[in-house]
Amino acid sequence: MKTAKKTTFRAKMRKTMLVMGIVLFLVMVMTNIFNYFTKISYNQVLDGYDTLHAYYDHVETSSDYIKSYLSANNEAMLAQYDEQMSAAYRDVSSLRNNIGLSESWRYDLLENMLDNYDTVIRNMLELYENSEQSGEYRTNYDMFIQAGDLIMDTSGDYYSLITASMSDHRDTMEMLQNLTWFSFIIVFILVIFWFIYYDRSVMHLLSRPLEQILQNIDKIRHGKYELKDISSSSVEITQLCDALEEMAQAVASSIETMQERDRLEKLLLEQENENLKKDELLAQSELKMLQNQINPHFLFNTLNMIYRMSLKEGADDAADMLMKTSQLLRYGLDNQNRISSLHNELEMIGKYIEIQKKRLGSRVSFILECERAQVRNISMPGMILQPLVENALQHGLHDVTENGEIVISVGQQDSVITISVSDNGKGMPAQELEELILNDYQMKEGTHLGLYNVMRRLEMYFHEQIQISLHSDEGCGFEVFMEIRPARSERR
Repeated sequence: MKTAKKTTFRAKMRKTMLVMGIVLFLVMVMTNIFNYFTKISYNQVLDGYDTLHAYYDHVETSSDYIKSYLSANNEAMLAQYDEQMSAAYRDVSSLRNNIGLSESWRYDLLENMLDNYDTVIRNMLELYENSEQSGEYRTNYDMFIQAGDLIMDTSGDYYSLITASMSDHRDTMEMLQNLTWFSFIIVFILVIFWFIYYDRSVMHLLSRPLEQILQNIDKIRHGKYELKDISSSSVEITQLCDALEEMAQAVASSIETMQERDRLEKLLLEQENENLKKDELLAQSELKMLQNQINPHFLFNTLNMIYRMSLKEGADDAADMLMKTSQLLRYGLDNQNRISSLHNELEMIGKYIEIQKKRLGSRVSFILECERAQVRNISMPGMILQPLVENALQHGLHDVTENGEIVISVGQQDSVITISVSDNGKGMPAQELEELILNDYQMKEGTHLGLYNVMRRLEMYFHEQIQISLHSDEGCGFEVFMEIRPARSERR
């Protein structure tokens, strides 16, 4: 039985985007082409209407010039007549060649009537110049009037013809406009379906497998190396899962090997005399230290591997969170009982805040007020700011569902550095706050333990150089405020 060929997530998205792009492009191009040519045709009909109107104006004006010539015998009137007739012939030619007008053969009739009209006028002018044939001239004059009236009487029919063409084109434009709206609706529906497809694809190919991968990482962190199988049609996720499983097996194998070696060493050491007990204890101590270090070592390697795979996959947000988590874990392990610096603390609390923003969303907002360039970078115990923020989250804002706020403010006035961590949570009763300030607080398990430890560590390090004050009231939030006067050796 053939297995379905796996494709990369990027390839699937590119194919879908290409299809959507082609559909959108074709719809837009076809709609614009139809609208363009329809508008051109409609404009030509409008031009035809103006041309027809000009034609009748020229015929009527030419009749007036002939009448003026007959009454005043002015040769200039004949020249004006010729110009008007030439303009009328141009109008007829324009109407005949106008592709927007239907039944173009009808405009040949206008030219025929114009020819007849001009012939009648020419005959009448010849008789006019021969005054001896006045009776025949009168007859031709009546024919001239009738020919002009005949042309003008056709105006209603021809205006109706052009109006009908305009109505047809207007109907076509309305139909195309409706078609355009319908096309946009279809495109909008396609876009919605594409987003649904994209969301389901991401959930199926990335989000759910990544959640399962994180669960497997948590198992490795707790020493469980039997990982859950993860099914995915994505090549990248499959490779990531295989790499994680191989690392888990390597960690389990290494631990089993070391445990077996430990057991054998203990058996050998038990057989030695008491003079070797110190060496035995030393070896056990070194072995225990190595065992305690192996899990973080493989965890950091695993996180780095997932970080690189996430970058390759294009999951930049997940990669950024993994990098910040790895840096926070490493900083916590390296500096929990060591001396760090204020700038390092600010850098790490910034990464911690970014992670908490992803976890808490809009429930709690974090405000970090500090100009690092204007604050002296003094030495101080590590892991100070993070426990204070955690204390605010766990106690002050534990039940907050919205509008929570934590403000971390660091500043400097002259040689005094001030640090403040405050929240707008439920606060603390006055008696409870007083007992905490007097260090006479009977702590229950987990109750403000991080805050108490931070205060003790700071006082042991800075001695008289630090003053710590707590401000709170029930329902009015909580603030830890510190003033540090560093030693002269650190005043730069």
